[in-house]
Amino acid sequence: HAAEEYLAYGIIFGENPNLETFLMSSCHVDLSVLRRVMTALTSRCSPLDAIAMNDCKLDNKYVKEIASFFKDKPEMAPKKLSLDNNRITDVGCSFLFELICNNDCKFEEISLRKIPRIGLHGIFSIVSASASRKDHLKKFCFTLRDVVRTDRDLREFVEIFSAHPDYLPNDLKFE
Repeated sequence: HAAEEYLAYGIIFGENPNLETFLMSSCHVDLSVLRRVMTALTSRCSPLDAIAMNDCKLDNKYVKEIASFFKDKPEMAPKKLSLDNNRITDVGCSFLFELICNNDCKFEEISLRKIPRIGLHGIFSIVSASASRKDHLKKFCFTLRDVVRTDRDLREFVEIFSAHPDYLPNDLKFE
């Protein structure tokens, strides 16, 4: 079984120089499998263009694991990271915040769509990190109705971004 996993994750993803995007969708993996995938992806000669792990039931401990791999090898971070439709909260956003602030980690696009457990403060942490990284993070996508649930949330959202327009990335998309 381990040999099959190595073949699938190590050779296909790690050693294929033509692979530009890694997509893992609608599946649940345990942390040991995620570690093998991330080891393979960060052991390549060059970074991938995009990593998408959407609808995989990833929670904060998975985001922390992903972040730790890119913290150790920031040059291997992809341009685009998509973690749509997972179980991430503001805590997971704090791990992404640390990555975005890293000068060597050059994310250009992060997508956190359809994640109802992320609150306004999680979104704000990523947007505020992007303020210092305008040369890197150019696009940030999230689902507004997941973040703004009440009139109070809407007022706070408007107040925060009105007070800090420089925090907005070049391309902020919310649905």
